[in-house]
Order: sequence, then C-alpha cells, then structure tokens
Amino acid sequence: MSVPRLFRLSAVSVVDLVGEDAVKIAQNLTTNDLGTLESGEGVETFVTDVRGKTVGHFVAFRTPVGLRFIGAAGQSRAFINHVERYTIRESCEPTAHDEDVVAVVIGPEASGPLFDERGESGQDESGQDESGRGESGPGGPKYRQLPSPHAKTLGIHEVPWLGGRTVVTLVDVLSADSTLDEICGTHGLFEGATIGDDVAFHASRVRAGFPWYGVDLDESNLPQEADRNDETICFTKGCYLGQETVARLDALGQVQKKLVRWSLDRLPEPGATLSHGGKTVGRITSVASGADGGAIALGFARRSHFDPGSVAEGVDQESGIAFRGEVVGTF
Repeated sequence: MSVPRLFRLSAVSVVDLVGEDAVKIAQNLTTNDLGTLESGEGVETFVTDVRGKTVGHFVAFRTPVGLRFIGAAGQSRAFINHVERYTIRESCEPTAHDEDVVAVVIGPEASGPLFDERGESGQDESGQDESGRGESGPGGPKYRQLPSPHAKTLGIHEVPWLGGRTVVTLVDVLSADSTLDEICGTHGLFEGATIGDDVAFHASRVRAGFPWYGVDLDESNLPQEADRNDETICFTKGCYLGQETVARLDALGQVQKKLVRWSLDRLPEPGATLSHGGKTVGRITSVASGADGGAIALGFARRSHFDPGSVAEGVDQESGIAFRGEVVGTF
C-alpha cells in the first residue's frame, strides 16, 4: 500500500478581513454569497471589479471576527488594495499572512485521518456530509474549517484544489520544519508520508481539473470563462461590483471562450496554441504528464470547441513537435 503524499507549497495568498463591516464589504466585491455563511463555513468565490473582471479567486471562510480568504499566491496585495478602495467609513481591516505561514496541502487520499476521528458516519455535529463538505445550495458546496490536530497549525481548511476531501493546513512559518517532522514522523498523523513540492502539487491539480489564479486565470478574465459557475457564483445574492456584467452574460450566454480539459498525445509547454481549420481555437495554460507519453491539460477553447470530442492540432513552441488535442470535458 502506497504512502499518501502531502504537498508543501512555496507560497499561497491568505488574507483576513477583520471588523464589524468585513462581511458587508466583501459581499459587495464577490460573486458568491458570503453573507449567509456561518462561522467556520466557506465557499469558493471570485473577487470582481467594476467591469466584472476577476481581481482574485479564493475560498472565503467566515471567522468569528470577519472573513479569511485563501487562494493561489500573488493575489493578496491586489485584493487588499481593492478592499481598501471600496472601504470608506466602514470598519474593515485587511491583513495579509502570506509571509507568516507555510501551506501544506493534504490530498483526498491522505486527509482521511482528519475525518475518521469524527466517526464512521462521515458527518460531524455541524451536519457535514460524506464528501467532507456542507450541503450545496446557490453558489455551490460549502467548505469548513476543521479542528487542528496539532498545536502549531494555524488553521485547517477544506478546499476544492485536488477534489474530494482536500485540505490546506496553514503552519506557522517559524516552526514549519519541526511541525512537519512531527506530523509525518514516527507516530505522527501522517507517519511516513512523502511531501511533494509545487511541481508535484500542480500536476495533481491539473489532473483534478482545478484552475489556478495567475496560471490559468488572471485579471483579464470574466468569472464565467473559468466555467465554474455552479461553484463560484450566486445569481440570487443581489448587487455587487461587476454584477451587471456577470448577470448579463448569464442571461445572454455570450461567453466567447472558457477553460476546458484537454487530452493531448504529447506533452507541450504551457502557452502552446491549438488550431482547427486554419483558425486558433485553444491555448494550453497548465499541463501534466499522462499515460503512454500523452498529457492532460487545462486551457481555453473558443466557442467552436466547447463540446467534449472537439479536436485541434498544435505545435510545441520549445521542441517544434506537433501534437493533437481533444476536449474531454469542462468544469
């Protein structure tokens, strides 16, 4: 039986909004409904600007003093600037903890011990279901902050990054090495587990089909282009910055490109484009090795190639080798 792998990330974005108006401010800047979250609950959401473009992509958790946002590295400064721009007299203080913590991602196959301690039913006292998440509603599944099994962890949060019961553990950066030794050492919660790096994490993420902000998405994209509408957008929450654009796209269905999953017969570098009939129809943003020398990738497709089974051809920019791609699904 193989030993489950954990992943130590070089960086993540962690921003706390604290203050009596923190939820109100965040609710006015995000696509999902944060106002109905109970303490310890979280949802995946986009942060949008006045044009409806994505300022950030996070899982946002309600805390006793406000909200915590966790996501891909490199988002914190832009997000804090965005919050401060739209905070006038309200009580809301944003603080980034990117430099204070080390993030350890625990994939579904390894996170079992965290859940098993709560009983065999797969449901805790708060009503969490067997998937490790709360019930789904408008705006998608709810995630939860979990009790910490170790005193030096600053929080354990469920996230959708690797599918299933994935969690991210935030460890105090000053004690990260010793804490990980204790967690993975003899008699530790994950005794004997190997710890993967960023490269290994992103390969697993691509295979799970989760887009990473700053890699697959950025501030040029509209929320619907990520094709995670059910998980990230609540169409009944009311007004927020950029809501008019998001609602109009939903009503008219006019998004011209979106992320899809590609199956490739070669392993190209990210950035490779795909063409069909003399027209560019796709672009690879993340890629991981697959079976028989092939690859699985995330990337954009034009409207002509939204449907599974759509095919296109490309040329790897580094090697000059041609490859073939087929859309195998959306999100």
